[in-house]
Amino acid sequence: MLDMLKVMKRELKFLLSYKRLLIIILIIPILFSSFYAYLYQGNIVNHLKVGIIDYKPSGISRQIVNGFEKSSKFEVEMLSSEEEIIPLMEQDKIDGVIILPADFTKNIKSGRQSSVFASANGTNLLISNNFMVGALEIINTFDTGIVIKNVASKGALNSIAYAEAMPISLSLHPWYNPTTGYANFFLPGLIVFIVQQATFLVVAITITNERKNNTLKLLTQSYHTFGIISGKILTYTMLSIISCFSSIYVVFKYFNMPIYGSLLSIGSLTLAFSLCICTMGMFLSIICNKSLDSIQYSMLIALPSFLLSGYTWPMQAMPDYLAFVGKLLPLTYIANNLRKLSLMGVDYSLIKEDIGTLLLMTCIFLILSLVIFWWKFKRVKVNKKESITA
Repeated sequence: MLDMLKVMKRELKFLLSYKRLLIIILIIPILFSSFYAYLYQGNIVNHLKVGIIDYKPSGISRQIVNGFEKSSKFEVEMLSSEEEIIPLMEQDKIDGVIILPADFTKNIKSGRQSSVFASANGTNLLISNNFMVGALEIINTFDTGIVIKNVASKGALNSIAYAEAMPISLSLHPWYNPTTGYANFFLPGLIVFIVQQATFLVVAITITNERKNNTLKLLTQSYHTFGIISGKILTYTMLSIISCFSSIYVVFKYFNMPIYGSLLSIGSLTLAFSLCICTMGMFLSIICNKSLDSIQYSMLIALPSFLLSGYTWPMQAMPDYLAFVGKLLPLTYIANNLRKLSLMGVDYSLIKEDIGTLLLMTCIFLILSLVIFWWKFKRVKVNKKESITA
């Protein structure tokens, strides 16, 4: 215990003298989290550029055009022909197009079904999905109004006309994220991903730096193996927790992100995650002989973890072997849970199993780190004794 505290004190002194690492683990996550929160602070995608082709303008078709012009989602540009569509999309001057055919008004007046063609640039799914949903809302609103007007013209009251026009009324209301805000969906996982990157980068070089600075021999002679490893891990775990909580606080406080989970749940999850990534980073630092190698291996693990965590693409839709790899990564057990805590305020009982998994992974990497560290330096001592006797 005393060795562990001495190593922690030693590590903090090193970080204070080597401020670049301290900035990486404490300041960079806050700056990057704030940057992304600022970038996504609009939360929903508005001002989509829509090109509208009205082949035979009339009062009825004008109502649809007005619907798009009055919507905050769209910026309207009237087009004269379909030949303009592809060049304008290629130049990013329109995100999608609405085409009102020449017989649009005629069909409506005669009581026949009339078609409206809607298409969006599918190269950006976020834009195309928002475009199609927004267009559907406007067209459906217009469609319902036309049917009610026709029924009411036959003498029915408005309430009866609505009931006849819409015998089944579907009301859509997404739970937990009613505005379908992209920032609400994306930022919680992104914050812990950034913290993971910064922590890995710093922890993964802690032992290799000792080798580089020729202080490893003194360290192993002065302290017990467990004190060295646990002291270093707890030092960086403490800094990682501070970094994570600071980033969460800044983003949720100053960029109006919702957070409904309890402090106990968020704190327990963050503690387990920080312990896990620091222990994993320590393991990498021990098995690698050079700082560059440990950094490369840590980035090799960290970079794909966001995709494999099931955060942006559901794990059940992945190939089985990739889903299996995803379950071996710490980020998988915090990213989705932090989003649930943020938007749903789920109870601690629903995340304790994942916290247990993170702690189990911590124990495994801690044992491996202790054994390999002891074995490496036991071998060094044996080699030295052999060289002396020779």
